[in-house]
Amino acid sequence: GRALLYFVDEPKVLAVMIRRHEKCTVALALLALCCLCCANVVNKGTESDDPEAGEAVEGLEKWADAQGMPVRKAEVHYYGSGMRYGVRARESLKSGEVYYAVPYRLLLSRETALRDPELGPVIKELDKRHGADEPYTIAFLLLRERAKGKSSFYYPYIRLLPRAVATPLFFAHKELSQLRGTVLFDDVMQERAMLPRQQEFMERHIFSTYRSVFPSDVFTPANLSWAKAIFDSRVIYFPKDGERRGHLIPVIDMINCIESSDKTFTQYDPDLEAAVIRADRDTAAGEQIFETYGNKSNYEYLRYNGFVMRDNPNDCVYLALTPDDFNTREKQPLLVPIAGQEFRGCVGASNPKSYSWTKLLAFARGYSLKSSVFKSPRAKDAIEHVTDAAYKPESLSELKLELRAIRALRRAVKRARAKIRGSDKSDAAKLEKLAELDATPGAERTPEFNENMRNVYLFRLEERKYLSRLLQTLTRKIAELSAAVDARKHDL
Repeated sequence: GRALLYFVDEPKVLAVMIRRHEKCTVALALLALCCLCCANVVNKGTESDDPEAGEAVEGLEKWADAQGMPVRKAEVHYYGSGMRYGVRARESLKSGEVYYAVPYRLLLSRETALRDPELGPVIKELDKRHGADEPYTIAFLLLRERAKGKSSFYYPYIRLLPRAVATPLFFAHKELSQLRGTVLFDDVMQERAMLPRQQEFMERHIFSTYRSVFPSDVFTPANLSWAKAIFDSRVIYFPKDGERRGHLIPVIDMINCIESSDKTFTQYDPDLEAAVIRADRDTAAGEQIFETYGNKSNYEYLRYNGFVMRDNPNDCVYLALTPDDFNTREKQPLLVPIAGQEFRGCVGASNPKSYSWTKLLAFARGYSLKSSVFKSPRAKDAIEHVTDAAYKPESLSELKLELRAIRALRRAVKRARAKIRGSDKSDAAKLEKLAELDATPGAERTPEFNENMRNVYLFRLEERKYLSRLLQTLTRKIAELSAAVDARKHDL
């Protein structure tokens, strides 16, 4: 099934594959439908200038005015293709002050869905049968409201939502293949493979049972993919009544991103009964307002938001390591229950004391133990000792184990960097070419120079940079450990 994803743009190949797997025709067809929806229906790249943008912004501002926002020191503004909509200050803002507040009743949330007289009872029934699913609950709500058109209470907000979401899930297969060798590529491929099963389950167990609530012309695979992508790219989480909840927040979720050390994320204000956001810096009237989206890695930005942050200060890189990276297959029966089947996490190159580093080192130590340890009756105790979060190497044998583990990690990171397609030189050159095209109005662009590929080139460039920094950190640790081992040998 996963191999089919590479051929959704090649109808002849697709037809041959289906004929050769007649017993799996239904599953293959569903997977193909999902892939075609992802690659062709939703993936349009960045939208061009919208001639109706001014009218749309005016409509949302009138809606906000009518709803009586408790605090409204900012307004939506259209900034053209690429960035599209953003938010600018209506007056001078001081760092730390609340500049926008949206009453909680106006948010698209699980609570909003439960208040819907048609959708609410169905969601409650589905919760009993299958358990609560907040992302899809909000996606269902969004699709129903969008289908109402101008009669929807949320029409002024929905009208400004992008018709295309430029995340890798919706890349054409030729674009996505350029990310091969990264953890992001593997994860997106896995998500694409899961989509048909999820949507088949929903059609069979939800939509067909409650057809009046989920019309077949509205709840299509393409529309579901769009709604889920809107949720993933715009959701804002904050605690309310002791529970962390996700929301789509008109106006606030249109603020564009900038990285900072700011911690003033959107919060619920019980006095105002509203979602509020504070300025993280002084901003003059008329200036665009930027906020951090949560100090994320570029993996998260590209996968869920559809952009890459150049020189992202959150310099962590996603790694996926298995026992095969340590050539220890024969040790797995004892190791897996304790050390785990794999390590997955975002490792900060400049913060070797972080939680992810602790987990990474524990995994590497376990799979770097010598074979003789596993013949001992106390093998389990030894594994638990070296994989404990509080472990610190002290004896000569422990220092040697730490050195073996770090060396194995360095080899694994080198392999990870080598797997990434392209090179720093070629990716930088293509980004320069894109900048030239940006500066030339009406310049003709080939598929190699669209917005999706811009993100691909920049992501690969940044990933290699952070992997190189990680290698530098590992090399320094190897030098320190080698010196410690030599010193201990000298003492003995």
